[in-house]
This record gives sequence, C-alpha cells and structure tokens, in this order.
Amino acid sequence: MEGSRSSDATRADQDGFVRGEIDARQLGERVRARYHLPFRTNRADRGGLGTR
Repeated sequence: MEGSRSSDATRADQDGFVRGEIDARQLGERVRARYHLPFRTNRADRGGLGTR
C-alpha cells in the first residue's frame, strides 16, 4: 500500500490510538479487517520463539 492514502476510517482509528482510545492490537485488527488482510497469530501459537 505504499504511496496510497489512508481512508478516513483508518485515519480515525489512528487518531483513536494516539488519544489512547484503542490499543495497538485493536488498531491492527481494525485495519486488517478493513482491508481484508489475514490476521496474524502470536509466534508462540506457531511454535516460534515468542513466549508472550
């Protein structure tokens, strides 16, 4: 999406994140849902090195 502009809805979500109304996880979920992108799982869920 390089060179493209954010939609008004995405920009509103980003503003909400900056104001502390939503967290980074919620921001990511909203953007991925809006653009029909696959949701990522935690590395630990995939057997990776992450242990969060």
